[in-house]
Amino acid sequence: RLPVPEKIEKARHIVTAMIGNTNFTTPHPALIALSTAINALETAFNNAQGSGTLQTAIMHQKEEILDGMLTELGHYVDDVAQGNPAVILSAGMDMKDPPLPIGELPAPENVTADFGSAPGEIDLKWNPVD
Repeated sequence: RLPVPEKIEKARHIVTAMIGNTNFTTPHPALIALSTAINALETAFNNAQGSGTLQTAIMHQKEEILDGMLTELGHYVDDVAQGNPAVILSAGMDMKDPPLPIGELPAPENVTADFGSAPGEIDLKWNPVD
């Protein structure tokens, strides 16, 4: 969700925080691989500035790779931390806000049912519920 330059900066912060961090002795993916992906995205981002769609597509591809690696590393940190905020923060990562209940939703209005295209299928439609 971050713009590419901020994502690069955040990812480098995480790598720096995890290097030598005794809480995370075997990070997965390896920090060297993560650093390589960060550098590849930075190069692709720089090449995409003022370039055409090909360079932009390459940048997006490198961004997807880094996003996947950061997600994988986040799962590793979560597994190691066992919900301990201090351990998670020591990895340079942020804590998620706990989900808030939204309360009881009202019943949908204008519900209609029609026969579907397959035998035994029913298509239901209703007005959206805010």
